[in-house]
Amino acid sequence: MRIQLESLNRLYKKYFWYFAFTLPMGILLGVISMHVLQIINDALTSGVETIEYSAQQFFITIGVLLGLGVLNEFVKIRLVVNASRDIHSRLVDKVLDSSYEKVESIGLPKVNATLSKDVDTAIKFFQVLPQMVANISIIVCAIAYMAYLSVTALMYVFALIAFAGLSFTVIILLSRKYLQNIRECADTLMEHYEAIVKGKKELSLDSKRQRYVRTDIRGTLEQLRKNNRGALTLFGMLEHWGQFILFAILGVILYYLGMTLGLEKTVVVGYILTLLFILEPIEQVTQASTDLMEAKVAFKKIESLQLSDDVVDEKQEVAALGSNLNLKLSNITYQYAAQVESEKGFKIGPIDCEFKAGEATFIIGGNGSGKSTLFKMLAGLYSPTGGTIEYGDIPLETNNIPSYRECVSLIAADFWVFKHILVNDSVEDEKLLQQLVSLLKLDKAVEIIEGKWSKTTLSQGQRKRLALIQSYIEHKPIVLLDEWAADQDPVFKKVFYEEIVPSLKAQGKVVIIVSHDDNYYHTADRLMELRDGQLILHKNNKPAEITQNNQFFKVLDSCKE
Repeated sequence: MRIQLESLNRLYKKYFWYFAFTLPMGILLGVISMHVLQIINDALTSGVETIEYSAQQFFITIGVLLGLGVLNEFVKIRLVVNASRDIHSRLVDKVLDSSYEKVESIGLPKVNATLSKDVDTAIKFFQVLPQMVANISIIVCAIAYMAYLSVTALMYVFALIAFAGLSFTVIILLSRKYLQNIRECADTLMEHYEAIVKGKKELSLDSKRQRYVRTDIRGTLEQLRKNNRGALTLFGMLEHWGQFILFAILGVILYYLGMTLGLEKTVVVGYILTLLFILEPIEQVTQASTDLMEAKVAFKKIESLQLSDDVVDEKQEVAALGSNLNLKLSNITYQYAAQVESEKGFKIGPIDCEFKAGEATFIIGGNGSGKSTLFKMLAGLYSPTGGTIEYGDIPLETNNIPSYRECVSLIAADFWVFKHILVNDSVEDEKLLQQLVSLLKLDKAVEIIEGKWSKTTLSQGQRKRLALIQSYIEHKPIVLLDEWAADQDPVFKKVFYEEIVPSLKAQGKVVIIVSHDDNYYHTADRLMELRDGQLILHKNNKPAEITQNNQFFKVLDSCKE
């Protein structure tokens, strides 16, 4: 809760002047509104012929009320849209600034739910708070006006209002648990939805698995239904209980205070008019209370992710450590946490190995052998739990790991292709980009429009070729390819191993490839196997000499001219 309050306090400070403006504006609106009620009250009780205020004064007063109301609404809108932008931007920054390990441990469904749902709910805080302040100010002014009419009557009315406020508070607090459970169900549903979309192939082939999935989703929906029912029941009670309290107060004024205390007609009519006038502000304050509760739950959910809160200078360019350097692993280990206390988590290493610039190392291994984890360590996405990684004799540490990542181009098994193409502003790279698109047979599938791919919804093999083009034009000295050729047809598979890989080596890059294409193992400089977390050298190869017909060499050479 401390983190949540700190987050809210930062936003309070930034938008303090909005809140500082809202309070006096609300009081002013309340005073003018009560003045309008006083004019109407005098007209009703004294008669129109003896009315104290002229029609001109009345319409000027309500005109001022309109102008101030519009101004207050304008300020509220500015607060909401600015806070919305800042909350969205801040959360995006926190996700981008957090380590890959942290985001991965949180899980995609939770991050997605937070980005899509929690932020919009949290924004309600700044949407309803100014209006709540204004309505409370109007209610306070109304109470002051009733005190002006009769302090004795107000004591009775205030006791009923205090009782109503206490009952409202209890109902709102009871709803908090339901709101928290609803939010947890939303995370679980997001996981289920991701599973039925990404696992559609498997579900289509197995009716038994479908039944289990349906059961799980329906169970979550049932929990959501129960919590929604509980929350909505309380909110419905709140609304009707408020209406009952209002009419009860009116009844007390009419049948008890008016007769028993002998209140004047002006007082009775003034109280009734005032209470009817503040009916809507009271309802809005009640609704705002539930919105604020939901917003605080959303803020708590956002902060519970414990994403990075570091301030990053976007203008700062991270310099790469260098090129044509070797990558050395010394006694590297990575230990996963055990899922069960009595068991020991999976461990990779210790690994001692050196990957040389200008060489291609193929890594083979079965599922679960640790290939993906090793790649994540080589890319600087995971921090080893033991040992050191050196790039060009420079140990990778916290202060230089961002610079090291700038040296790495990774196409993972679960890769993503962004539409924006990162290309240097040079004639050579623009030419290289165009020729690679043609060379990889993508010129009929996509276009380059204002530095972006026209589309990325292609086949898996075509998308991998797009990712490879991006890797080429980034000119990064370390290239990690996780089964790149697995989704290519035989023609492109041959092109990859016999032309693309040699061209990457010739540029002095450290090339590490996860591969199971045993027909092309001879194209590697070294073949290594990751087995039970241990990296074992199978053999050193002497790859065939580069042929003169290698199209990728020709393209690279022509772009340098």
